[in-house]
Amino acid sequence: MCMADPSCNPRPNRIINLLNEMGYVVDAVCHKPKTSIEVRKFFFLKYNASSAVGVVFNRMRSHVLYFVSFILRFEKFLLWVNDFRLRFSSLQHSIMENQYSLIVVENIELLPLAFRCKRDSKILFDAREYYTREFESSRFFKLFIFPFRKILCEKFLPRCDRTITVSPSLAKAFDIEFGICPLVIRSVPYFHDVPVTPTLENKIRMVHHGVAHVGRNIEKMIDVVKLLDKRYTLDFYLVGSSKYIAELKNYARNTPAISFRSPVSFSEIIPMLNQFDVGFYYLEPSGFNYLSCLPNKLFEFIQARIAVIIGPSLDMKDIVTKYKVGVVSNDFTCESMASVINNLRYLDIDQFKSNSDAAAKELSFENESKKLKSLICEMQTS
Repeated sequence: MCMADPSCNPRPNRIINLLNEMGYVVDAVCHKPKTSIEVRKFFFLKYNASSAVGVVFNRMRSHVLYFVSFILRFEKFLLWVNDFRLRFSSLQHSIMENQYSLIVVENIELLPLAFRCKRDSKILFDAREYYTREFESSRFFKLFIFPFRKILCEKFLPRCDRTITVSPSLAKAFDIEFGICPLVIRSVPYFHDVPVTPTLENKIRMVHHGVAHVGRNIEKMIDVVKLLDKRYTLDFYLVGSSKYIAELKNYARNTPAISFRSPVSFSEIIPMLNQFDVGFYYLEPSGFNYLSCLPNKLFEFIQARIAVIIGPSLDMKDIVTKYKVGVVSNDFTCESMASVINNLRYLDIDQFKSNSDAAAKELSFENESKKLKSLICEMQTS
C-alpha cells in the first residue's frame, strides 16, 4: 500500500521486487503506474483529480475537511475524514475479497485501511518520515494536520507487527515518542557496475536531482554556486512543481555556471549521475525531518561513483564521513559551503570517487535487503 506510483517511486518499487523474488504474489494499492511493474492486481487510489478544476476542488474540499476536523477534534471523526478524503470505502470491499499473509504499508494515512483489511495478515509499516514533525514550520500543519497525525501514530504504530524506517535519527525519535523500535533499512539503490572517471583539473561538474519543493529552498544551492570559482558548474535535474522550477530558472538566469536539464527516468538516474564529478545536496533544515533525512539521492551519488558534497545533516554526515566519499560544510550557511567546495582539489575529488566505488557494493539494495528479507521471514514464522 502506497500513496505513490510504485513503478518509479524507489522504495515501494524495491520492496515489491524483493517480495516477488521471495516468492510472494503481490497486489498493490497505489496510484496508476506509468510503467510496468510485477504486480498481480492493482487497487487504484482515486483521490487525485486529472483536471485543473478537479485539483482545485479536491484541494478546497480537503481544506474544508481539515477546518471542520480542527473544530471537532474527536478520533472517530478524524478517521472518517481520512477515509472520506482518500475514498477508502470504494477499495475496502475489493481488497477483502483476497486473503493476504503480509501487508506492507508505506504511508501513515493508509494504516486505518490496512488494519480493517488485516484479518490474519501481518502488517509491516515503512515509516519513511517522522509524521508528527513532517512540516513543523508550517502553521497550517500545526493547526490542522498535526492532531490527526498524532492520533494515527498513537493508535496504529504500536499495533503494527514490525516497523522499518530510513535513518537512525528517525528510529530513535519513534522509540522515544511512541515506544516502538523500527529497524533501519536505508534507501539505497541497486548495485550498478559503472566506471570511475577522472576529474578534469579546471572543470568540475556538479549535479543535483530530485523533487523541486519550495520547502527545500533550492535557491540556496544557486546562492552557493554564485560564490564558487570558475572551475565549477551545477546541473539540475528536477521534477515536481513547474511553477517553482520556473522561479528557480529565473533566479539563476544570470549565473551561466548553472543549467537546468530534462529529468530522466527512474532507471536512468545512476548512468546520468555517472557523467558528473560531484553530487551536490545543500538542504538547510527547516525541521526535524530535513535535519534527520537520509535520502535516496545520497546513495545514488555514491552508487554513481561520484563525490558527495552536503551540509551537516546528522545521518547524511555520518555516511559521508564513515565512507570518506566527500566533504561536509561546517555549518548551514552558503559561505561555509562555498568555502569547503572552493578548497577542494581535483585530486581530492578523484579520491572521493574511488571511495564511492569501494562503498558501492555495501551501500546497495542487494546488501541492505538482506536485513529486510530476514525481518519478513521472521514475521511470517512468528
